[in-house]
Amino acid sequence: MNTEELKQFIKTHRVIEQTIDGFWNYINNWKTDNPDNPDSFLKAFDGIDPTSLEVSVKKISLTINYLFEDEYVQSYASIHHNGTEVAVYT
Repeated sequence: MNTEELKQFIKTHRVIEQTIDGFWNYINNWKTDNPDNPDSFLKAFDGIDPTSLEVSVKKISLTINYLFEDEYVQSYASIHHNGTEVAVYT
C-alpha cells in the first residue's frame, strides 16, 4: 500500500473520527465497568476531570505484525490536559 492508498483508506474508513470516538467510548465504558469504584478514572489520571481532556490523532500507520502474520492500520491519539500530553491512546 502506498501513502496515497493509505490516505484514501483513512478517509474512507473515517480512521481519525473512529479513533477519537473510540477513546471517548473507552472513557465512558471505564465508568460503567467499574460501578463499585466510580472514582477509579480520577485516581488513575491523578484527579484530571475527563471532560477537560483534548484528543487529537497524531499518527496513523500501516503495521505488519510478523509474529502473528497480521496487517492492520494503527492510529495513535495524543491526550492532552492543559496543553500537556498526559496519555497516548492507540
